[in-house]
Amino acid sequence: MFKGVSRYNKGMDSIANISDTLIEVSGLFKIFPVFSTAVSVYNASKNFIDKHNLNKLKSFLISLNDEMINDDELKAYIQSLVVDKEMLNQETEYLLVLLERQLEYDKSSILAKFYIEYLKKGISWDDFVEYSAILERLILSDVSTLWLCNNTDGIRYEDTEDVASVFRLLALGLVYMPAKDTWNEVGRGDGYMDFKPTIAGRKFSKILNL
Repeated sequence: MFKGVSRYNKGMDSIANISDTLIEVSGLFKIFPVFSTAVSVYNASKNFIDKHNLNKLKSFLISLNDEMINDDELKAYIQSLVVDKEMLNQETEYLLVLLERQLEYDKSSILAKFYIEYLKKGISWDDFVEYSAILERLILSDVSTLWLCNNTDGIRYEDTEDVASVFRLLALGLVYMPAKDTWNEVGRGDGYMDFKPTIAGRKFSKILNL
């Protein structure tokens, strides 16, 4: 479970350690050459922000690589992507922009999960774009509230210690408020929930394995 926002200095490895780690996933660079170029640029820079971006790219690539190792079908499909190099490069460039806009390292790994789901054709590219936009605005500490809402098929106001968390999820379209006409004559029935997960919220939770 994600506990919240990672500090900048949390996970800021030395460049040597980052490079050693990226060597382990260098096979991906044959498929995604844009990533290889980005690593070179970040490595050559003395800018702190570029070092931060290098760490985020590392987290993304490690997650992508780990999934490929454990899924032969996914590995074969990714290999087939090189057929349409123009489209692949466009998607990769878009991914780099998304990664640079994220602040937390954990979000880089989450973004990889959404991209993997897209590669598996579990979601469309439009869905991936939608989820990446939600992820950018999501406060990671709110994931525990989303988990509670999804796994209990809804929550009441009194179920959460942080009502603001639920309203933030509401604004992201991950939960919704059932219509008031579901109340009985004396108010909320035993089965009534103030907030329930949306279809997008359930899919979001499933991809994150919440």
